[in-house]
Amino acid sequence: MQDVKLALIGAGGRGAGMAGLLLDSDRPVTFAALADPLEARRVRVGEKLSVPPEQRFADHHELLAQCRDLAGAIIATDVSTHAPVACACLEAGVPIYLEKPMTRTVAEAQE
Repeated sequence: MQDVKLALIGAGGRGAGMAGLLLDSDRPVTFAALADPLEARRVRVGEKLSVPPEQRFADHHELLAQCRDLAGAIIATDVSTHAPVACACLEAGVPIYLEKPMTRTVAEAQE
């Protein structure tokens, strides 16, 4: 069975934890890319997830522009960024798993 290629957007504690759980499961998952504004987290979590250095991005826009063959993205950023990040992924054709809460407001969720 072929690995499912995912991206992690938000490599803080929650994102790294969710990614680690997937890697520790029996599911065929590969983290092909990650995005996080903090370089230290990109390096630390990227190494833990075996994401190549050239596939570690400072923001999700760079990731989405350069990674075209993703099966999905886990979004584990601050809730204030959930709606714009989720919309950018969906507009790029990348299915998402969105950490809760989904958004700050009903209007953002409906968008």
